[in-house]
Amino acid sequence: MDYNLITQRQQEIYDFIANANVTTIQEISDALKFSPSTIRRDLKVLEKEKRIQSFHGGVSVNTGYGSFIERTSKNSEVKKKIAEAAVELVEDNDFIYVGGGSTTFEFAAMLGRRFDLSGVTIVCSAMNIARCFVANKQFKIIVPGGELEAEDESMASKMTIDMLSRYNFTKAFVGSQAINAKNGYSIPRLNLSELKSMIVENSKELILLCDHTKIGKVSAYKVCGIDGVHTLITDFFAENEEELQKIADHGVKVIRV
Repeated sequence: MDYNLITQRQQEIYDFIANANVTTIQEISDALKFSPSTIRRDLKVLEKEKRIQSFHGGVSVNTGYGSFIERTSKNSEVKKKIAEAAVELVEDNDFIYVGGGSTTFEFAAMLGRRFDLSGVTIVCSAMNIARCFVANKQFKIIVPGGELEAEDESMASKMTIDMLSRYNFTKAFVGSQAINAKNGYSIPRLNLSELKSMIVENSKELILLCDHTKIGKVSAYKVCGIDGVHTLITDFFAENEEELQKIADHGVKVIRV
């Protein structure tokens, strides 16, 4: 058995998936001329290595993992600029939801230092986000219960979703692993997609904090169509002008920093 050839084949498959964003075993087989059974074996290896993730009907690159510290340090200056612009959208007496993630963590850290705001209630389902607001007595903080995921200190169990479904938010500030005009807002984790879909339904405004690497991408689980997004905050490194224009044509306010 030539392990070098196997490794090369698996890399070929991974590269195809990364380029396609979301694909199927049959599409991989048609393009690369490997048998479906061989592809299934290789996908199991790639999934075990946490490089890809399988779901009913397809496969995608695993964009949602890597340690929180790694994700926070990547494009950190860009994320801070996005966060700064997002903080300016918070107003007195807002009732907001703040999702977990590296960019929303920067947002929470900055918002936690805004002692000039009053009457703001913040609901967050990630412990590291909630800690950013502890020192600000101007804010009322609500943290729902549920099973804690050690990966990013978030909660997205059925209990969490049930509790969050009781609230109506003026604004929801969430991060995004993927957004495009055709497929809308999508993420790589099923449990979080269910939670965030509910947040979209219960929010007057959905504000996505999204650096340039996520524009035009598609992930495994759809949260909402592009019409469900009110504001997209991204950076000037986003080179896909055509995609951004398509997003704006759907009525999304695009803010670039």
